Amino acid sequence: SDANMLTLEDKKMVMKKLLPRISELGGHFDIDRKEARLKEISELESLEGFWEDVTAASKIQRERSIIEETLKLYDNLN
Repeated sequence: SDANMLTLEDKKMVMKKLLPRISELGGHFDIDRKEARLKEISELESLEGFWEDVTAASKIQRERSIIEETLKLYDNLN
């Protein structure tokens, strides 16, 4: 029911309370490694012939999307 739904303000308050614990977990997300991998992916994409192997390019694009989503989530929590 709607009575059990958290408002946006409730969610923000919960997130603020959780933020110190989430920040402690930052290492578990290995943010630095993910950012480095995004840089590697960008370099791969710029290589001649990268896009010719559609299957491999697609897999790397999926990886990029997952990493970007993870980093976005982490950034939104900080």
